[in-house]
Amino acid sequence: MPAMKKLIYPAAVIASTLLFLPACQQLQQLSDMQASTAQMNSTTAALNDKTSTVQTVLGYMEDLGRQGESLKLRNENFKNLMTDHKIDQKLLDADLFMNAFEFQLWEENSISNANFKVERDLLARDSVNEFFNRLQTVDHWDAKSIDPFAGGGPHFLGFDVNGTDNQKAVFNMMAATIHAVNRIDDTSAKDSQLETLSMFSLIRDGLLASKSIRDGNSLEGDYPAYVMMVRRNEPLAIRLLKARYSELGLVLVGRIVDISGDLGKAFQLKILGDSWDFDMSKMNSAQLEYYKLHLDYAKATKDVLTQIGETVELNPDVRKLYSHMHVISQPKEKIKDANLEGDQHAMLAAFQEYLK
Repeated sequence: MPAMKKLIYPAAVIASTLLFLPACQQLQQLSDMQASTAQMNSTTAALNDKTSTVQTVLGYMEDLGRQGESLKLRNENFKNLMTDHKIDQKLLDADLFMNAFEFQLWEENSISNANFKVERDLLARDSVNEFFNRLQTVDHWDAKSIDPFAGGGPHFLGFDVNGTDNQKAVFNMMAATIHAVNRIDDTSAKDSQLETLSMFSLIRDGLLASKSIRDGNSLEGDYPAYVMMVRRNEPLAIRLLKARYSELGLVLVGRIVDISGDLGKAFQLKILGDSWDFDMSKMNSAQLEYYKLHLDYAKATKDVLTQIGETVELNPDVRKLYSHMHVISQPKEKIKDANLEGDQHAMLAAFQEYLK
């Protein structure tokens, strides 16, 4: 039997084989890592897609929740506005109603559209539309017959929820509160670097835009969608602001003569023709600022009407109330608050502006 030949491999071959084996293992490991990374990227992309979908769904769910809750609040407060007997309670109901529109309740994480301004403008459009639809149900005025005392009387005698007098009172209270701004909108607008909105600002912008369009200086397409809703209701919007101008002055009288804000006292003053005191010697700067705010709102209202070519007159009975006002100022030598003297002068100047 022939002897088996002993296989002898050159050292170089053995060395290269020994070197190649780890390299192959490394290549395989690298390949495995690349496959694993690709799988991770695929999984991450899928998760991102799912997260985006979840966020979109949550956004729509929050939209629906906000819509449902705000509509419930508006319905409840409008019902109270119609059924409450006392005029000062109606004023509170109207304020709560204004605070419950969707554009007042939005937050970035509750808006489904990534463009928050566009989405909020759509909320404003729908809110303006609803506001005027509700206002039309209680509108019994023409521009010359607006009575800020409608539905007044300290006890609201002969109250009828469906009566014209009650509906006129509802109209007036809505007019007096359109400046209301919900703190949620105020905070969200500042966080998003957007302007805070109110029903007054929407109506103001709509009326000014309408004049610009009529004058040929701009096109309707240049403005947010809510402008079109104001334009559709322009005569009603003008009557609303004219009612607001006198109503704010009456509300101020009610709040001055009765610390609880019982507007019935202002109605009594009209009936009795009594004089009344505006005693600034007993007021601090915060109180004067609060009272002056009513007249600032009235001035802003008059400014809008003037800019669109409308005349606005203070109701004669409201003017007569102010003719019975007795102003008491705190003597200069007794004023210790550095701002109080200036606040008193500003208050008196606001009265003069309102009554001129």
